[in-house]
This record gives sequence, C-alpha cells and structure tokens, in this order.
Amino acid sequence: MEELLKLQEKIGTKSFKDKVLMAGGQRATSSKQHSMAGKVKPRQHKDCPTELPLMRKAAPLMKSVHPRQNTKKSLVRDPRFDDLSGSLNIDIWSKKYEFLKETRKNEREVLKKELKKEQDTEKKLKLKSVIQRMDNQEREQAKREKITELKRMERQQQKEMLRKGLKPKYMSAKERKMQLKTAHFNDLKKEDRIDKYLERKEKRLRAKEWRKKGHF
Repeated sequence: MEELLKLQEKIGTKSFKDKVLMAGGQRATSSKQHSMAGKVKPRQHKDCPTELPLMRKAAPLMKSVHPRQNTKKSLVRDPRFDDLSGSLNIDIWSKKYEFLKETRKNEREVLKKELKKEQDTEKKLKLKSVIQRMDNQEREQAKREKITELKRMERQQQKEMLRKGLKPKYMSAKERKMQLKTAHFNDLKKEDRIDKYLERKEKRLRAKEWRKKGHF
C-alpha cells in the first residue's frame, strides 16, 4: 500500500488512475469474462428452458486446405520388392526386349569402326575396354539363354515320361554343367571357333600356372 501511495505521489493522481487502477480493473474484468464464458445459468424452475450464455468460447482455428491440394500421403513403391508387380518371367521378358540385341550389335559395329579410325592411344584403350565389356555381356547372355533352354527341354522330357507312366529323371548340378559344356562345344563346332576357344583356354591355364609359381 505504501508503495502505491509513493507511486501516486510520484506520477500524479490522474496518471496513477489511468495506468494502475484502470489496468488492474481491465485484467480483473477480462479474467471474470473468461471464467463466465461457456457457463450455463441455473434454471429458476425445472420446467423453464435452459438459458444459454451470451458469451461463448471461440471455436478452434481450422487448418485451411486448398481445393486442389492433395491431402493423401503419397506412397512410394519399389517395383523390385513389391508383390503388386508380379513375378519375373525371363522368357516373356527376353521376347519382349528382343530388339535390344540388334541395337547392341549395331552399337558394337559403330565402336569397332571408331576404333579403327582413332589415333589417340588413350581413347583407343577406352574403346577396346567398352567393346570387350560388351562381348563379355553378350557371352553371359548367351550362356543364360542356353541354361534356360536346357532346363526347358529337361522339364519337357520329365512331363513326357510322366505321361507314359514312367519315373522322371532329374539331373544333378554336375550333369547339367556337363550338358551345358557339351552344348557350348557343339555351338563352337558349328561356328568353326573351336581352335580359337582352345587357344584362349590354353593361355588362361598358362597364366594360372605362372601365378601359382609366383612369376607375377
């Protein structure tokens, strides 16, 4: 109380009323109004209608959404691991993208022509590396296709034996590998490439022996 009197003497009675007393009254009024908001007055009689308060609590702010805004969360799928993509059928895939073989063959011919014209040593090495990689990929693809064809023929033979009432024969991994080598050798024989194949194989064996002896 003494502090208020000192403050009144210091700033004057009028300023004291405007700044201190009015501010306190406004705070008290606002707190009272806030406490009264939302309260329902008691009924004077049980048959009287309920009297709703004039002051109501403000409605919570709603988040505005643009009409064209997509509110659904986008779902990211990886087709490699999603069941919705189905299972991979190599035969269908190979037939569908058969045209890529011809495209890669044409690209290889273009690179070989560039290699003959190129004079820069570094660029020639890069071109040779690209051509070699394409050849390796082509050989691996041919090998996979041959394995698929052998498996298809094996399944066909098994079905034929079951149709005749015989017990089907299932090849082991060793037998299938030997059959694949035989088929590869027959292809080389048809294309007259047996001598080159044996020469490359002999070089690889010699290099392997040298490495074992520690020459390099």
